[in-house]
Amino acid sequence: MVDFYDEKHDISGMERSTGYSLSITGQMQARGEIGKAGVFTPDEAVPAEKYVSELAKRGVEIKPLQ
Repeated sequence: MVDFYDEKHDISGMERSTGYSLSITGQMQARGEIGKAGVFTPDEAVPAEKYVSELAKRGVEIKPLQ
């Protein structure tokens, strides 16, 4: 993964990479979008399309390296 400082919003790449993910998944939990009982890995519990869509709304694009 490669991310960079967002000059427009004064947000570091680390804040974008970790903070956005934590915020998105926390909000999804609060809305009941993540709620299966039991123990699961993030890739099993988090709806991938919704998660990637929420990242994109914040300017974080997930794409393969060229």
